[in-house]
Amino acid sequence: MYNFTTSRLTALLVAALAVSSSPVGAFAAGLTNLRCEYLTDPLGIDVVKPRLSWVIEERNQNPESRNQKQTAYQVLVASTLELLAKDQGDLWDSGKVASDQSIQVEYAGPSTSLRAGKPLASRMECHWKVRVWDQDGKASGWSKPAFWSIGLLEPEDWNAKWITHPDPKRLSHPWLRRTFEVKEGVKRAVMYINAGSYYELHINGKKVSPYVLTPGVAKTDKRFHINVYDVASYLVKGKNCIAIWMGPGWHQGKMGNNYNAPIIRAELIMDSPSGHAIVGTDSSWRVKESCITQIGGWAWNNFGGEHFDAREFVPDWDQVDLNDSPWPGAREIPAPNVLSSWQACESARPGAPVQPTKIHQLKNGKWVIDFGRPLTGWMRLRMHDLKPGQEVKISYADVDDNDRARKLAFMVNADGFQDFHQNDVFISAGNGAETFCSRFNYHSFRYAVISGLNRKPEMNDAEAMMIEPELESAG
Repeated sequence: MYNFTTSRLTALLVAALAVSSSPVGAFAAGLTNLRCEYLTDPLGIDVVKPRLSWVIEERNQNPESRNQKQTAYQVLVASTLELLAKDQGDLWDSGKVASDQSIQVEYAGPSTSLRAGKPLASRMECHWKVRVWDQDGKASGWSKPAFWSIGLLEPEDWNAKWITHPDPKRLSHPWLRRTFEVKEGVKRAVMYINAGSYYELHINGKKVSPYVLTPGVAKTDKRFHINVYDVASYLVKGKNCIAIWMGPGWHQGKMGNNYNAPIIRAELIMDSPSGHAIVGTDSSWRVKESCITQIGGWAWNNFGGEHFDAREFVPDWDQVDLNDSPWPGAREIPAPNVLSSWQACESARPGAPVQPTKIHQLKNGKWVIDFGRPLTGWMRLRMHDLKPGQEVKISYADVDDNDRARKLAFMVNADGFQDFHQNDVFISAGNGAETFCSRFNYHSFRYAVISGLNRKPEMNDAEAMMIEPELESAG
């Protein structure tokens, strides 16, 4: 989630160049994979004594670095990269600690037996590095700098109000937006979003972050997640626009949502030479129903999908210059009675495209796209020569009963597929070539059975994508 601003990247390079090189007699190993709370450079954590870890890595196949072990470590944590580059840990200097521990090393607050560190508070930035000693008492060089920041820890730290659609006529997938002025250069800009429903964050027409189906899944009648973004690089001097597209996701009525629409609080805090400015959700935000409505009840065998009416899509919904004065103001609501906490893991993102292996037609005229393997995620479909209002229906299935010697006993639809009522519907705007892909829903499927097309899809008209967290190999 962490996007370095230009100034921060420059400072990071300066600090990296200033890292102490290994002195004569130091053992030939490097320190890599610095993590805080198991993540690389996490933003907005809510852990005031976060756990740190690092990996000792052999360098250049040097025999001296083999069969070594850590016997001590020193961690420095500083409020700026400049101080860290000078080996000054103004937040915490552990000193030399005799220990082979390199995982779950807790930031030392005043109550620990190690050297006391300063208590961590909301919005603090923490830059850190580490060095270790081997079994012969030789010290390594300092690692490259790593980073974490603290989120908004206390309820009173939030200025944003909880908002929702003022009068939804259907289960809403609303667009929300707010324009504001930036009068001077922004040194730091952090966006905090607290929601139980899925959302996409856009700033000045650009989607922020590569992740989808954010926030991560939680039991939304018990907990909402908080996601944090560095957005300084998205802002410009002058007029700016924050735009958020939301879908109900798991926060349905049966999971405690009584508003028939997603609810959210979001807050942008910008630091500049003259102080800081805040743009938070309140009744001044504009809201409009989007072109998506939900199909199905978001439950087993009725998970449904999305009804996307391209005639209702507003191309510049996230642009600064859109005249949103006809849009109604948001409705401020009481805070939900659930726990809100930092999402302590990465969200999901689309995987590599999966190409179809076969496309064939059923006797009733429907087209079947076979991706050759089951997956859970999205399909992107390009369609051609549709007329305004023309309806294309997609049914997603994991088993094709037509190709089985032994027929399935249940859950088979009229086309001979086990689809569990997973469906999307696309209504054309008649704009020539059009593309549909899910946004706030997903499906488990191998086959896509499609009706309403004017012609056979080409192999390059469709691709499937697994939607999953970005998990690294651990062994």
